Amino acid sequence: MRVGGVFTGFSGKGGGTMAFTDDKIQHSSYYHRRYQGFMETPVIGSDGKKHIERVYTGDVYLAELPAGRRTAIRAGYAALYLLSAGLFLYASSGGTAFNRALYVQFASFLALSAQFITLWYLIAYLAAPGRMTVWQHYAGPVRLKRWSGITALLLAAETLAAVLFILLHPDSGLLRELGGAACLFAAAAAMAWIYRIESRIPYIKIPCDADIPRGGYYIDD
Repeated sequence: MRVGGVFTGFSGKGGGTMAFTDDKIQHSSYYHRRYQGFMETPVIGSDGKKHIERVYTGDVYLAELPAGRRTAIRAGYAALYLLSAGLFLYASSGGTAFNRALYVQFASFLALSAQFITLWYLIAYLAAPGRMTVWQHYAGPVRLKRWSGITALLLAAETLAAVLFILLHPDSGLLRELGGAACLFAAAAAMAWIYRIESRIPYIKIPCDADIPRGGYYIDD
């Protein structure tokens, strides 16, 4: 998909949940968010059935960074995520006694769930073009920043739970337990670093210069 001066706009046939009402199409709430900023026009296809064509005419989001730095940041995010996930898995399967405590297991479950969600949005971030639609900006940078921060907090909470276990059971093998807790702390720090970097990236909105289709209307209308 291309947008704005460098992009040529998006035009395609419809998908998602829809129902025709006169000349407009009723969609689900997800569809409205997913295609925010698009205009759609009902057309009659060669098969005689009514379809829709979409053209993106909304604001375009882009990071105020040189292309080379954007690439470096994306590679850095992938490396930090892999580092965090690796440290977390090592701490969870390294034979540490604190992993047998129910409260540590609960914190670990929450942290693991958040890591999977963060991975989903990291993939969306890496797949997004330099010039993004409203949805691409929301599903990539906005959600990645949010969930990397949540994951960092949950990993930090698991670290505290592990330290609590160590304090309550000092005879459980101190060096091994402290090493596992240190891995969890480093995993949290890696996620926090993603959050910190993304929080400092300025994003700007520019108008899209795609041609407005005749007879089209915004999906939000």
